[in-house]
Amino acid sequence: MPFGNDFRRCMRKIQENPRSCPVTRTGGYIGGKWKPIILVLLMDVIIRFGELSLFLPTIRTKLTQKLRELVEDVLMIRSSCSEKQTRVLFDFSDNGKTLISVIQAMYNREQYFKEVAWRAIPN
Repeated sequence: MPFGNDFRRCMRKIQENPRSCPVTRTGGYIGGKWKPIILVLLMDVIIRFGELSLFLPTIRTKLTQKLRELVEDVLMIRSSCSEKQTRVLFDFSDNGKTLISVIQAMYNREQYFKEVAWRAIPN
């Protein structure tokens, strides 16, 4: 079984409380309209808030809220650099780095699905 030997016990817990499902909890951390996009932008680099807002100019207030949630969920690290102008940097925490493979799998799945759907369209 893909989820281990205690799958039935886990399913009973999930039926009693759906929030006890690890997949549901993970989806809650990274789900929504903007969090996946923010996480993808942060996958390869430490990025400044100003750079993020350039990539996502239409959601500047939402961006602040979503970044705050990712920091509160201990998925991102927010740090400040004191220079002439204070720079706020965001990076994955160690906990957040465990999501990189999940995000990559989601991306690969969608690329595969697009390929399959494209082949299904008659010429």
